[in-house]
Amino acid sequence: MSYPRHPKSDQIERMLYEMQPTKMICQQLKVGGSVVRSQMKRLGMLRVSLTAEERNKIADWRGIDRRFVP
Repeated sequence: MSYPRHPKSDQIERMLYEMQPTKMICQQLKVGGSVVRSQMKRLGMLRVSLTAEERNKIADWRGIDRRFVP
């Protein structure tokens, strides 16, 4: 059985792809951490600690403006 998508799943995905911290996603969209973690799991994402230099390299690779990289 397939479950319906969360109403804010598109916004959560966008913020995850922008590498926003989970805490910021939860605060801005008013969702629980479990909702964000389930979206991460569905997308096959893992949370790892990165240096600022590594974040910038990934942002460049994804075509994200560095102003949006935390």
